[in-house]
Amino acid sequence: MSAEEAGHQAVALWLARADDDRRAVAVLIAHPDPPLGIVCYHCQQYAEKLLKAPLTARSLERPKTHHLGRLILLLKETDGDLMDLLDDSDALTAHAAASRYPHDWVALEPRDTARSRIASRP
Repeated sequence: MSAEEAGHQAVALWLARADDDRRAVAVLIAHPDPPLGIVCYHCQQYAEKLLKAPLTARSLERPKTHHLGRLILLLKETDGDLMDLLDDSDALTAHAAASRYPHDWVALEPRDTARSRIASRP
């Protein structure tokens, strides 16, 4: 496999995993009493993977981080339009760990989930 083919395959894997998170959100949110923290977590994961795919495609640094703002800044030279999402990215980044660790759990309202879903749109 050539380096170019390997790069395309790596991008496809990021996008496939992102789609898994998107589908998980759709399934969970359809439940009458969805686990909002988990919904927000998958929204954050979806956005993170969608940002790591173009970093991979452009052979740019792809740090092991959940911080969406940091990933957006890495893409600013090639995808300047993403800078519009920078302010909202912190709210979504907070959900990377908050739903996984008991000491970080916070009570979420449906509006928090809606905000996360909006912020994670491609």
